[in-house]
Amino acid sequence: MRKAVTELHVLSEQPKARLARLRNHIEQIEDELFNRSPGALAIAHHCVSLILIEVWRASSPLNTEQVASPQKNVDDFLHLVELHLQSHWTVRHYAEYLGISRDSLNSAVQRAIGSTPHQHVQSRLMEEAKSLLVHSNLQVAEVAYKLGFSDAAYFNRFFQRHAAIPPGKFRKTH
Repeated sequence: MRKAVTELHVLSEQPKARLARLRNHIEQIEDELFNRSPGALAIAHHCVSLILIEVWRASSPLNTEQVASPQKNVDDFLHLVELHLQSHWTVRHYAEYLGISRDSLNSAVQRAIGSTPHQHVQSRLMEEAKSLLVHSNLQVAEVAYKLGFSDAAYFNRFFQRHAAIPPGKFRKTH
């Protein structure tokens, strides 16, 4: 979504069918909110979701059929990490999805952002964990499950290994 918002010109290059779907969703939102029929807000929320999906698809780096440069591979990797953070994909899985070798992904990402793909994924998980611990009322176990950890004890070890403090104590100090 960040890419779509920062590069709105991507919509001007879209097929007419996609633009028509976007227009229809927007018109449906207007109609629902104007008429205020039962369930109008639910329909409007779903239409907004559909619009966001269409914009995401339009901006998806995986829709292009260009020869991938190392920077494009890095951009695509960063995009995929945001989409699949809670799925705990391996670096090999990201590389296979991008159609490149694990070594190529490792070297491109390390040159571009100064850390390995694995380190980046771990760092993003920690950012999300810290944010949820500080800004939500979720129990530590619920934060763990929300981030895709199947075991709260493993999440506690993961968090402590990266933050040098248990998640519960981190929450209390922040």
